[in-house]
Amino acid sequence: MLHAEMVIGVLTKHTRQIEEAIHQEPEDYILNVNEIEYINHLVQQFAFDCPRIDFDAQRASRYEMQLLPYRYPEQFPLHFRLGPYETVPTWVIVYHLPFTGSTELLRCAMDLWRSIDLEVSLEENEEEKAICFEVIDFHNNGVNIQRQGPNMMNSIRFFSGAIINDVEPYCTRLLVHIEELFKARKK
Repeated sequence: MLHAEMVIGVLTKHTRQIEEAIHQEPEDYILNVNEIEYINHLVQQFAFDCPRIDFDAQRASRYEMQLLPYRYPEQFPLHFRLGPYETVPTWVIVYHLPFTGSTELLRCAMDLWRSIDLEVSLEENEEEKAICFEVIDFHNNGVNIQRQGPNMMNSIRFFSGAIINDVEPYCTRLLVHIEELFKARKK
């Protein structure tokens, strides 16, 4: 699965950074350092939280935009009634799904989501981090929103579960892995 390869790439890069940190230490430092303190220091330095999306804390906002008729689905007769540069006022609903954890891993997953037409963006400010997606209300009555919003959330839920399944084993094994790297360097 492409998603797994992308996440593995991030985790492999992360592992290389840990290896480099241990190997760039002078040999006498490695031989004399308090092993437990040094390993704990590296775990704190290199640990990251698995990204978790809080679907229960979702919120929505909306804005009105002017949309060109060609952006409307074909079943709308706007294509024939309006000129090529005339616009139609349309409501756009923006879903905000707050998350915690590694933004880097989530960005990696979002690149894949975009490749399969799951248009999402990342919103970060001092108060929260959120994955966002938009649904255009072509019908101007909420029907499209009630159908498309949950479908998009289910897709995001599926892919975020895949991230957790790929990353959690790495995170749980981080301490053991750092211990192994340290002991190999100490020999």
